[in-house]
Amino acid sequence: MRKLFKIGGWIVFVAAIGVVLGFAKSHHKEVPCDIPSVVIHHDSGFDFVTEEMVLERLRNIGYNFSGEYLCEVDLPRIEQEIEKISGVDRVESFVYLNGDLVIDVKQRRPIVRIINDSGASFYIDDEGNSMPLSDQCHAKVPVITGCFNEPTNMNAIEAEVLDSNSQITLLDEMFRVASCIDENDFWKNQIVQIYVNCDKEFELIPRVGNQRILFGPARKVKDKFKKLEIFYKNGIRPEQLNLYDTLTVKYKGQIVCSKK
Repeated sequence: MRKLFKIGGWIVFVAAIGVVLGFAKSHHKEVPCDIPSVVIHHDSGFDFVTEEMVLERLRNIGYNFSGEYLCEVDLPRIEQEIEKISGVDRVESFVYLNGDLVIDVKQRRPIVRIINDSGASFYIDDEGNSMPLSDQCHAKVPVITGCFNEPTNMNAIEAEVLDSNSQITLLDEMFRVASCIDENDFWKNQIVQIYVNCDKEFELIPRVGNQRILFGPARKVKDKFKKLEIFYKNGIRPEQLNLYDTLTVKYKGQIVCSKK
């Protein structure tokens, strides 16, 4: 008997859910959908996406929000279209029963700009994905130039996978170096440019000091940056920096300084 009551309870519950959903669907047919509320998150520090850009995308696929009803709003299609904007990282859209449509947009965050040997330029974001430049916003991030011709549509391996992957590309190495700079406020303020020479070794150009930092290949990157940070903060006075034209950290356990 108890089992029958339990089964009966579930049947009533499912039926009630069906009634509620049917009512909501019927209600959506009568509720007009107004111009959506676009929420753009600015915690990335950049403004690649504007409300007008989002609304223009929706107008391009036929939405004018002056005659549609909630039942006609295709949320997955809206999200897919807005995700085509190069500065968009994530989109979520949802509607309220009163007809309000909310579109929530998270922006991408570039950490480095790449300019290849052909002059083509693009960003790499903090997830290792290539990202086109934008007329809307210019990101003040370190620039990588040099002897390479990486295409603009390649993505890097995620940082936590790099050390265990045997097929590491030059773009992966760029991402590895750029990520270490991005994670440290000292290096974000100090390093303005990275040069990749013909041996595929990295040279860093600092903001303070007229020397080059010969970084070498992108191996033991965190150790090299830690060694450099100790040198800058404890090993040399600021007024002594311009006595050297190069600092070399590519040798294990030491920093080699070359005077002008």
